Amino acid sequence: MPQYSQTRPQPVITVAGSVLDPGSVALPLEISHGRSGTSTQPDAPTASFTWLGETVPFGLGDPAQITLELPAGGTSATWGDPAVTWADLGYTWDGSALNVVPRFTGDVAALVAIESDGVVSGWEVGLVGTLAKLGTVPISYQAPAGQTDTERVQEIGRRAGYPITIVGPPAGLPLAADGIDRDALSALHEICSWTGGILFQGRDGEIYYGTSDHRATAAQSYLPAGAILDGVEWATTYGDVVNHVVVMFGDPQTQNTYRDDDSIEQWGFRHVEITTKLQNQSDADAFGNTVLLRRRQPFWTMPGVVTNSEDLTDAEYWESNLITFSSGVIVPVPVEPGPTGNVAVWTAEGWQEVWDTPYNQRFQFALSDRDRWGSYVLRRWDAVALETWDYWTAYSWLQQLADN
Repeated sequence: MPQYSQTRPQPVITVAGSVLDPGSVALPLEISHGRSGTSTQPDAPTASFTWLGETVPFGLGDPAQITLELPAGGTSATWGDPAVTWADLGYTWDGSALNVVPRFTGDVAALVAIESDGVVSGWEVGLVGTLAKLGTVPISYQAPAGQTDTERVQEIGRRAGYPITIVGPPAGLPLAADGIDRDALSALHEICSWTGGILFQGRDGEIYYGTSDHRATAAQSYLPAGAILDGVEWATTYGDVVNHVVVMFGDPQTQNTYRDDDSIEQWGFRHVEITTKLQNQSDADAFGNTVLLRRRQPFWTMPGVVTNSEDLTDAEYWESNLITFSSGVIVPVPVEPGPTGNVAVWTAEGWQEVWDTPYNQRFQFALSDRDRWGSYVLRRWDAVALETWDYWTAYSWLQQLADN
């Protein structure tokens, strides 16, 4: 059993600015972040718990946040530090600095009274993340030609009253003019469908737009073998395979077709048509070929890597709570079925965390192969020029485009 510096902290639930009495919160407390599949946009985060009592001290729409106070790895104070006392609430007993780590940010979305023998004894409380609010804000906006996807996303967020942070290269892709008259969430998801981007909410409630290659970064977190419980499994399906893509772009609209004959021969004809507001053919080419590169073959995902906080050291516990949607995670499990212990890089597509006791946080992470779903970006000319013509003749044109 790992030795950690303090008893694992209880989650702190704050609703309408007031911290809830943990003695009135019946476990389990459950939190979910992420998306249901690797070809869908992330859902708004959710959380739920039971409040014990005849009345509930908050109402629908009240802001809610769930946080933890955790010791940050590498930050400590010595006993002789004049700025820190032994009883300082901002430190653990061994001098590690405590930091507030958000686990969920949103609003009260559902209250269900629990009745027994005609008396209300408690309330089932449902929370939903900030992202859901974007689906209730109407946007009427004449977006100009030449505006990039990152600029348009941020302008929609500004008009909706929710700033959006760009993750990945900020330059963006130029788009054609568009008359937007719909809710903000639908408008943002439509832009994502043109660019391969993704819209998601952080644990802190901030909204993020990830560009198509925002996952082409190094892994930030590590899950040790000793923390992963039994039950590791791999899953795959050909239901998401796409091997024939028609992309509409420009003004007036022009149509280009992209296909992978090897995939068509193996999996049959799997066609999609995507109407976009991409302005330039080069960007449409990049988008169409990226769809093929990522979806021409089925790839392995891992729907459930389970860890308990009781099995983690302080440093591992800190890292596991910093994992967010799209984080790269190093896991001692290969990206296809095989002996565990072989380290590979996965992407966190989401997680469910359950507090089934006051001091144990159980995670179930959903992971995908980071190379297949995240790091595939098109190889540019300067990268091709690093090798000779003879080198590239061994590869198909689609393989030559792939950055992996």
